[in-house]
Amino acid sequence: MKDIIYFNGDSWTDSFLFRQSCYDEFSKNFLIINSAIGGNWNNQIIKSSINDILSLVELSKLHKNKIHAFIFLSELLRSPNEIRFLSNITKEIGSSVGVNACLELMNDRLFSYLKLKLASISNLNLYISTAFTDNNYEPPMYFLMKQNFRPIENCYSVSYLTKFGDKDLLKMGFTKKQIVDFLHTSLARCELLESINGIRNYHVADKNLYLPIINKVKQSL
Repeated sequence: MKDIIYFNGDSWTDSFLFRQSCYDEFSKNFLIINSAIGGNWNNQIIKSSINDILSLVELSKLHKNKIHAFIFLSELLRSPNEIRFLSNITKEIGSSVGVNACLELMNDRLFSYLKLKLASISNLNLYISTAFTDNNYEPPMYFLMKQNFRPIENCYSVSYLTKFGDKDLLKMGFTKKQIVDFLHTSLARCELLESINGIRNYHVADKNLYLPIINKVKQSL
């Protein structure tokens, strides 16, 4: 049996264009499994990734093949449990550092949790990154797509305030100015995404944009 390439993420990984690019590049030598679902939030991505990979490990024991897992997390604060997670972080470290600093810590902990849960699997090659937001570990998809742009402030959520408003953030102790600063990073990220030729409505509409991600996957195999 062929080695397995496993993907999970949100709509950027669920995209037909990404699936087709992966098939064209890897289907001759690998079994490709893509569990991504558009709109997924991170706890769904993490939970399904852990369950899927543990099941694949049992399969791989029979065939002695290797699993290459590429997991691209989505923006933070899509789900109520992440809002509670952020609230707990502010209770732990305070809100004075600002929204994005607290979200950066949350993001790090999600990465660490996923790595910890899968650390004991000897035949697993694990790569974790993000799609259109940032992380402290691997280049995000959008970063690989966009060439020669100026570094901007890290962004971890692009739609929270438009969907939920600022009520919960104010309850956590963030000031209006901190929330406005958070909004500015979200707007800057949306503007950056829309400045990339081939992105429409914040999603990839040009198959060629996925080629740098495909190359990154190849380098990581």
